[in-house]
Amino acid sequence: ALQESVRLLGANQVSVVHADALEFLSRDGAAYDVVFVDPPFADGPPVAVMEALSQRLAAGARVYVESDRKIEPPRGWTTLRHDRAGMVHFHLLQVG
Repeated sequence: ALQESVRLLGANQVSVVHADALEFLSRDGAAYDVVFVDPPFADGPPVAVMEALSQRLAAGARVYVESDRKIEPPRGWTTLRHDRAGMVHFHLLQVG
């Protein structure tokens, strides 16, 4: 669905990646403006991914994270918004 949205919008500057986040971040050197993190809820809050991302975000970047519970972001991160839809907690975060 994301690939189709990119195509329909003609958003040629968008890259959709479906991969293990930690493995991907270890091999890719880009800086990101917007990141969506939707981990398997059984794994718990994605703190390791967020810590790896903190070095890879462009200035003012936003990170959207879903979880089965409210998460406390790692040190140096700010929660811009948190809410809940049914059983899913969503968070809009940024570093700084």
